[in-house]
Amino acid sequence: MKIKPDKSLPSKRLLLVALMCIMLMPGFLQAQTRKKAKIPVRTTYKIIDSIIEHYVKQGNFSGVVTLAEKNKTTYNKAYGLANMELNVKNDTSTRFEIGSMSKQFCAALVLIAESEGKIALDSPLYKYLPYTKSASSGFGSVTIHQLLAMRSAIPSYDNFPNFITTVARKNFRSHEEFIMDQCGYPLQTTPGTAFSYSDGNYYILGAVLEKLYGSTYAKLLDDKIFKPLKMDDSGFLKFSGDPNGGDIVKNLNEGYQPITKTYDPATGLPIASHYQHGSWTNMSDIAFSSGAIYMTGADFIKWTVALNNNTLFPEKYKKQMFTSYSENGVLEGYYPTKPGCPPTGYGFAMVIVHRPALPGTTKPLKIYTHGGLTPGYSSVGAMVEGHDISIFITSNINSDAPLFMCWQIMNTLLGVPVNYGGIP
Repeated sequence: MKIKPDKSLPSKRLLLVALMCIMLMPGFLQAQTRKKAKIPVRTTYKIIDSIIEHYVKQGNFSGVVTLAEKNKTTYNKAYGLANMELNVKNDTSTRFEIGSMSKQFCAALVLIAESEGKIALDSPLYKYLPYTKSASSGFGSVTIHQLLAMRSAIPSYDNFPNFITTVARKNFRSHEEFIMDQCGYPLQTTPGTAFSYSDGNYYILGAVLEKLYGSTYAKLLDDKIFKPLKMDDSGFLKFSGDPNGGDIVKNLNEGYQPITKTYDPATGLPIASHYQHGSWTNMSDIAFSSGAIYMTGADFIKWTVALNNNTLFPEKYKKQMFTSYSENGVLEGYYPTKPGCPPTGYGFAMVIVHRPALPGTTKPLKIYTHGGLTPGYSSVGAMVEGHDISIFITSNINSDAPLFMCWQIMNTLLGVPVNYGGIP
């Protein structure tokens, strides 16, 4: 059987050629790109801008917000003043104290030491700091793992009355003196049986690391983390042994406390009428490895990329950091367990939060996060599992605003309403 030729073929070819010419025109390509990507992205970041500006107007936030998707920084903006007296603005190179977010770096150093065969997590503390064996409370017998996971039962020294006005202004000359004076109170319960957040755990771990390596904690951070990851704007407020404080740090801003009698009914956050300096403390001496790091937003993203890529240690060590060892009473005031979600957990300096599943899915979101509060500063960092999203929010105003902002910005990046799942 013969197939008859298609007489319309030449005209079809001409039509196809014409269509291809139109598609290759610059205007057509730009229009298609704009339609698929640019408009949604612009809308997303407009919403994020408005979230941040709300807290800035309330006087709750003055700082930097840095966001990354797929290990690439997509948003990095500064707000407010680094120094209110001199009217100096924050910018993206401004350094902020990050408080208890510093604990992540201490945990990482311990895991590096474990990977090098220098420490065993099931060993008692007195093996590495022999002087703790004589403590009447018995805290020298808690394990390194219990310290890391906040299950040592050692009370947090900063929870005692008048800590800021008394202990924080003492002239401690060594870590041994501080540990024996401030971490030797009666244990709260049997070690290993319950979660209890304590800054003392991570102060002690810093002293252990110095003993293991025969080096200062500041140098360990530089040699093992900051320099290898090119975190050039990060550092440690060095131990001074002097109540007048430690080194001057270039580009480190001032910290402030909001003063008000008016509060936002939706969040309970203060609507600041004026400010005072954050209560003065020498963070290098009283916080040490539990809370004396400063950094920029850009450097925090380098940190999350390193964790995602197992740059500092193999996957099995990272898994220890991101595994929950407690799921009862874990920081419920900040991270309440949501209906239908697993309870909030705690790993090694990592809060493991579950939030309601996204529309069209059934699995709750899992977020790895930690916050930090010091006199005059507040911060939060978060990573969303399975979505390649990292968030860093830091402020030189002491307020819980970064926590509220974190969830609202996260929801926006995930494409759901800002208050989806309840805030916080």
